[in-house]
Amino acid sequence: MEQLKAFATQVVLSLADKDETNKSKKRRAVALLHEKAKSLGLDASEQDIDKAVEEAYTNEHS
Repeated sequence: MEQLKAFATQVVLSLADKDETNKSKKRRAVALLHEKAKSLGLDASEQDIDKAVEEAYTNEHS
């Protein structure tokens, strides 16, 4: 799960300067994280991915 959180933080940071809505950025981050988790063979549920993105987003904007 820590690896998932670390990648979520990287994804959120990479999307920070994009000219998109926050909702759109979160959707893109979830999609990217889902693909990365699958490629790494991580056993991550949709809820795990959503939570990791939400936490990374909250940490970045606090």
